Amino acid sequence: MKWKVEYPATENTSAKTVYLEPTMVQLVMEGITLKNQKSTAKKIFGGQNKTVCAWVLCDTLKVNTAFLPEGQDETTRVSYNPRVTPNWVYMGLDVDGVRMKRLVSCNRSLFRV
Repeated sequence: MKWKVEYPATENTSAKTVYLEPTMVQLVMEGITLKNQKSTAKKIFGGQNKTVCAWVLCDTLKVNTAFLPEGQDETTRVSYNPRVTPNWVYMGLDVDGVRMKRLVSCNRSLFRV
């Protein structure tokens, strides 16, 4: 698994997609919205094969090659696993479509900070 990062086209640049190794970088995302293709997630929850069906939209993204200590623990974890539940989860709540100020990655996990 890799983080897929898509940069939209701007007036001066063309669109770009990069794939980043989660154990080698830390993503710091601000102004984020959690998105999910609910119908696909429900199929996976029901037993079908996994496929990409969730993503994070963000206003700004910083990619760190050195991890910053942020006090990440299970109480701040934002998770997505359609085999467990077909939506984004934070503190036991369905947070599909929820806007959050900031998320930080640590390996393959995301944390609200």
